[in-house]
Amino acid sequence: MALRGCSQTKLHGRGYSGGDELLHLYDCKYYEESAAFFLEAETRMTESREENSMTRKQFDKVVGTVVVVIALAILGPLSFRAEADNNAVAQAWIDAWNSHNPDKVVALFTEDAVVEDVTLGVKVQGLAQIRAFAVVSFTGTPDILFDLVNSTLKGGHGTIEWIFSGTDTGTGKRFRVRGVTVMDAHGTKFSRETDYWDLATILREIGLL
Repeated sequence: MALRGCSQTKLHGRGYSGGDELLHLYDCKYYEESAAFFLEAETRMTESREENSMTRKQFDKVVGTVVVVIALAILGPLSFRAEADNNAVAQAWIDAWNSHNPDKVVALFTEDAVVEDVTLGVKVQGLAQIRAFAVVSFTGTPDILFDLVNSTLKGGHGTIEWIFSGTDTGTGKRFRVRGVTVMDAHGTKFSRETDYWDLATILREIGLL
């Protein structure tokens, strides 16, 4: 009897004699089915590994995408918040001076803050002196007005670009000049303010130059 895929060597190796053909057939069939089973099992395991590998790659890709999205979701608002805080600090400075209220100006600064007007050669320190400086400024220009042009603030250091306008009480003439404030800040308060603007422009506009 011919047995497909099953040699007599394999059968005799299991201890059978040549006359027990039925038992040989049964054993051979068992051998072939077992081999087929393990072959199929190995094939499925290989496919499963490949599938798991692809799933893992897809999973890693999805996780990577999610991480990026989360990072953007966090950093986006943080970046916007930093910009908002930057604008808020600058706008608070503008609003305080435009209020014509010395107390609101003082509220911008730390206890030992320094304010220096480089153009006028004036330097004051501490809240009492800063308040006196504000009083003199409002007295000399009752309708003082600052318009915000631009501002930057990073790491507690930045600038406020502004346009300063008003009416000179001595001549009654209006003036308009562009300037910049260089600032150091601790949180939302200024520890140092240094102002730069062009005095010659104002003197020309009020007829004194």
